[in-house]
Amino acid sequence: MKQYKVYRYCIEEAPEGMSEESVYDLVAEQLATMGFDTFIQESGLLMAYISAEICTLPEKGVLEIAFPPLRCAYTSELLPEGHYNAVWEGSEAKPITVGNQLYIRAPHHAHSPNRNLLEILIAPKDTFGTASHPTTHMMLEMILKSDLRGKRGIDVGCGTGLLGITALLKGAKEMHFIDTDERAIRNTQENLQHNDLPANNLYLGTLSESGLSDMDFLLVNIHRNIILSDLPLYRTTLRHKGILLLSGFFEEEDAVTIRQAALEQEFTPLYEMQKEGWAALGFYCH
Repeated sequence: MKQYKVYRYCIEEAPEGMSEESVYDLVAEQLATMGFDTFIQESGLLMAYISAEICTLPEKGVLEIAFPPLRCAYTSELLPEGHYNAVWEGSEAKPITVGNQLYIRAPHHAHSPNRNLLEILIAPKDTFGTASHPTTHMMLEMILKSDLRGKRGIDVGCGTGLLGITALLKGAKEMHFIDTDERAIRNTQENLQHNDLPANNLYLGTLSESGLSDMDFLLVNIHRNIILSDLPLYRTTLRHKGILLLSGFFEEEDAVTIRQAALEQEFTPLYEMQKEGWAALGFYCH
């Protein structure tokens, strides 16, 4: 059995108005690239877990992120063997309801008391996308507003696969799941199985490498710089009247920049949302 270390992160500096949850989500995204595989927010701290075998970080120190400017001090502790699994099973994110239509839970959580809600099972592990983050929540709201029945789409940077799974359960005919992180592909495959969906159409790599085209919709919840770089690719990947749903960036300057770039690619605005300092935009091809 693996032995794990837990690193406890505490915010020292963050942009004014940014919620604690948003700060720790950004920290978790960076830590995931370093091999951390589980994150839990509790009592004002972010607890991040990593296999002791691969951990190379100092026992304590400061993590800094340049954009947005963040600083988090951290300490660490080596856990007894077997302790990690008990922490994960007992402390995972709570079930979340979206738009009075979706109930998103982990496999070990109880069913929703409201049987009218569409229930989705997600075991997030070390990947992004549980609806607890504002960007994922807004993406789900836009999916619920859109008529995707019988249509073909791509979940770009799929993480847990939650967005594409929601689209399938809302009637999409076909979904493709793309991520550059092998862990995300494995997690998406597992979550498709949890929801009794075919665990296929999974691509390890980028959208351009997949060669996919003639799609009815794209679901893109990733970094602003990637969105700006790939907007021309989104345009050629979508068919006429295709839908592009975007998030993963801040409101105000980021949203204005992305909206203008989308207009230059001849996208027509469809949705615009803000939540806790983050933004989401929807467009269609005309």
